[in-house]
Amino acid sequence: MYDTEVMNFLNEISMVYPDATSLASGKPSDLYLIEKSEEFFRKSYVNYRAQQQNEKPETVELPMFQYGKAAGSIGDIISEHLLKDYNIDADSQQVLITNGGQEAMLMLAMVLAPGQDDVLLTFDPSYIGFSGAAMIAGKNIEPIEATLDGICVERVEASIREILLKGKKPVALYLNPDYNNPLGMSFTEEERLQLITLCHKYGIYILEDSPYSQFVYEGEQYASMYNLDEHSSVIHIGSFSKTLWPSLRIGYMVIPKAASQLYKNLVAAKSFVSLNTCQMAQSVVAGYLIENEYSLRPRVNKIIPHYKESLKIVVDVLATRLGNVAGFSWTEVEGGFFLALELPYEFSKEDLSRCAQENKVICMPMSFFSSQRFEHNWRRFIRISISYVHGDELKAAVIRLTDYLLDAIDRKNNKDMA
Repeated sequence: MYDTEVMNFLNEISMVYPDATSLASGKPSDLYLIEKSEEFFRKSYVNYRAQQQNEKPETVELPMFQYGKAAGSIGDIISEHLLKDYNIDADSQQVLITNGGQEAMLMLAMVLAPGQDDVLLTFDPSYIGFSGAAMIAGKNIEPIEATLDGICVERVEASIREILLKGKKPVALYLNPDYNNPLGMSFTEEERLQLITLCHKYGIYILEDSPYSQFVYEGEQYASMYNLDEHSSVIHIGSFSKTLWPSLRIGYMVIPKAASQLYKNLVAAKSFVSLNTCQMAQSVVAGYLIENEYSLRPRVNKIIPHYKESLKIVVDVLATRLGNVAGFSWTEVEGGFFLALELPYEFSKEDLSRCAQENKVICMPMSFFSSQRFEHNWRRFIRISISYVHGDELKAAVIRLTDYLLDAIDRKNNKDMA
């Protein structure tokens, strides 16, 4: 199972077993979702623009009920936010507002790979949102093997050369470098620099998707690859779905200043994909940033202790229940929403359904994120989310999950002997 089938299958599982606790979802916690009303933040934005433009608030507000600019209306405010929270220095003419990060991925796949021989690259396993968008757009996508130990730049270059020998042209590499979805790992600064140098060598854009970069539980926030880039090779993709409210569907991409024609091409594509991004939703995000000095750090820092506690709950249960059982191991996570759990056997979609039915818990088979074209057997891994379910409910769900995983050892052994 790969890409477009996955979401349908998970939705069906959730509907068939609505009383099962989902450890598959990457939704942010409901805690602190509601602060002041969206109307408060929208008015803050209107008043800000009215003062900036020396206009009456109603004059500024009226266009918000109309179609807007394809590139978005809040690029200048996003620029301030990028500088404050990510140390990314980009002017408003480099920022393109999108309907979530997902639309940014679709547009980049469409614009960067127009030809039949153009190839998009992604690590395997990787976030299925990009590979799925590329497939729906009819683009060629080639996976590059990843491991829990990080990335092998030599393997990346070998894959690029193999594609070139086939007469194809690799044009972009999608990656999720901070607390990766689905593995939970992060790229080191050395790996980031090596990838930037390699991709520049072959004229390949890096698509840096960083929804989890602020969710740091141990150590310091990683430097954005966009900041490390000296070759105008990195396109930064951002979103407010994890840090603010996913319902707003506000994302953005930052295009290198030297790639102004690419920016124009993306704006033109946006005009045909969705015309523009919701003006009302943009105003709410902008108003929130204005009210909070362009930073989401205070909001994120308030929720981080909750996520750290959830991670501790999961790891403590795994250590107690599985720590001394051969074949089980899990990633040491320092941030983000996910960890990867290795099993001594393959975990199938039948296991997923049975676990949901009998043990009332849903997890995510790692095979859903993989093409299964490489030696590493990702069918022996599952992804556990620590972001949405919390407290006693989370602990009970992980206990039920480990009950299933332990019972499955005998069940699968008996099946093999039969």
